Amino acid sequence: MQLSFLGNSYNRKAHTLEMTESEITGRFLGKTYPMRRPIHAMSARSSQNRKYRGINY
Repeated sequence: MQLSFLGNSYNRKAHTLEMTESEITGRFLGKTYPMRRPIHAMSARSSQNRKYRGINY
C-alpha cells in the first residue's frame, strides 16, 4: 500500500495473523463472543531501524 505523510512517501506491508478460537469467551451487549488468539507469537522487531521526524531510534 502506497502512503504519504507530510510529503514523504512510503510503502506499508499488511500483516496477517493466523488465529484460533480459545475457550475464553466475552460478553458484549448481551451476546457471547469467543476470543481468538494468534497461532504463532510475533517476533520482536528490535533489529529494525526506526525513524521519527528524521531522528533514528
